[in-house]
Amino acid sequence: KALSPAEKQELGQLSKVLKMYVQPETLADKRRMLYLWDVKLQVQLDLGSFNEQSYKGFESQEKAFKRAEELFEKEADRLLTKHYPTLETSTWTPFEKREVLNATARLGKLLNEADVNEVLIDARDEEIIRHIQSVVKQPIVTVVGAEERLQKVQQQTAALMQQHGVSLQNKATIARLPEAERAQFEKQLKELKRLQLALKIFGTYYDERIHLRMPSLDVSDKSLVEREWLVTAMDYYGEAFTKEQLDDFPRTPPKKYEKEQLQMVDRYLTTKQQYDIAILKGEQASPYELLALQKQLEERLVKDLNHPRYRAFVLSDCIGEGILSEEEANRHLAITVVQTKDGVVRYNDTFGGKQLKVYGAPFLFEQFFKGKAIDRILDELEYEEYEKLQAQRQRMKQQPESNQKRKRS
Repeated sequence: KALSPAEKQELGQLSKVLKMYVQPETLADKRRMLYLWDVKLQVQLDLGSFNEQSYKGFESQEKAFKRAEELFEKEADRLLTKHYPTLETSTWTPFEKREVLNATARLGKLLNEADVNEVLIDARDEEIIRHIQSVVKQPIVTVVGAEERLQKVQQQTAALMQQHGVSLQNKATIARLPEAERAQFEKQLKELKRLQLALKIFGTYYDERIHLRMPSLDVSDKSLVEREWLVTAMDYYGEAFTKEQLDDFPRTPPKKYEKEQLQMVDRYLTTKQQYDIAILKGEQASPYELLALQKQLEERLVKDLNHPRYRAFVLSDCIGEGILSEEEANRHLAITVVQTKDGVVRYNDTFGGKQLKVYGAPFLFEQFFKGKAIDRILDELEYEEYEKLQAQRQRMKQQPESNQKRKRS
């Protein structure tokens, strides 16, 4: 499509190394396989059964995978430049670029600006969640969710090791484990490694997103949770997350919805919880009231309320508008234990009140970016807007030159 003959030939060679036909769509499966292969090698190392040949195979495929990603990113950049020459794509991830191109191909026409923004919003909702779930095989969608699960598995593994006198430094103690306990120990080690890898993936993704938007912002002193919430703020507020909008922060926080748009949030979330819990218990429940409420809310607001990180920002806006008290808002994030026929289910665990206590909007960022941190963010956003303006001028200058060349030819 937009690859040179040499690049196509190189992809053919990479296909042989990766042992699959390489396409942008198939790379997601290969990434998942490499994640799990990495976990398997780490567990083998801990158990004293490390296979050097397998490790070399992994290294070779990982290198080929990264090169294939680079080539497809080049292709995506060329296609976007060709079909969307006026779009500013420097802050997009490779996944976002590919999603816009996929939507264009699916519809068979160029997208307008509103459609592009909608595709980008959905892509940002999905990208990290897809990566994490391909590794942990559990519905973990936040850093705190992964950290809490990791802590639990670490405690279980430590208890098993203490009970059976196991030491990772002394492989003989592992070899002496009865077959059932050894299988359980190996299973727990795999889950530990998966969760550790998930946290690493979270970190890599958030660092990339922050760097793309604010290249020189130093977040090395920020925890993974703080970085997650900065990216969440960028994504949730979208166009409102600019220097102009944040200049008067925290006195005037950024705003996504008007007060009248948020009036039914409390009723919608209360009705949704009642319906969801009734279904979990196996009780008869009518969805009509919930659906009727949903139709009265904006589609994007409904999506935000059901998003594992955006809900806290919506509730914070409700506090800021005087629609909800802090106590009422935090109730919508609280975990509810539900007894079902299959056992206990923790409803709302995705949001988890422990993750972020919701305050009024002026304090939301200050919990994580105190003091001069917000000034650094504002400086970055000011520079980003300057760079966008320069790039736009350059594209406008190049457009007439390109048209003149076409006329001469």
